[in-house]
Amino acid sequence: MSPTLPAFHTSTPLDPSFSKDVLDTHLIYDYTAENPSTGAKEKWRYEMWFFSSNRIVYAIHGGPMAGRINDQTCSYQCVHPGETWQCNWLEETGTVCSLVYDVVSSRAYSSPA
Repeated sequence: MSPTLPAFHTSTPLDPSFSKDVLDTHLIYDYTAENPSTGAKEKWRYEMWFFSSNRIVYAIHGGPMAGRINDQTCSYQCVHPGETWQCNWLEETGTVCSLVYDVVSSRAYSSPA
């Protein structure tokens, strides 16, 4: 059965290290953004929970989307077992989001939408 567009689709098998590296991880991360109206620097705080092999839950605590809590279908790709993973998801708006998780340092890297 073909997915209905827009839909999220992946054909990459999940690496067996997912359970050890990523499952049940809860991240809180900040990044500095610029307010488009004023040019002032703002700190945006996000929370991310990797609670299953194909879903994430996140909460946004700063910036224009502050207060948003959502769960999304996602895919994970193991870049290097025990070190680096990538998580990708498609927002309802059509925005494709991507986050890289550094397992060793417990850090997240993403770009603001």
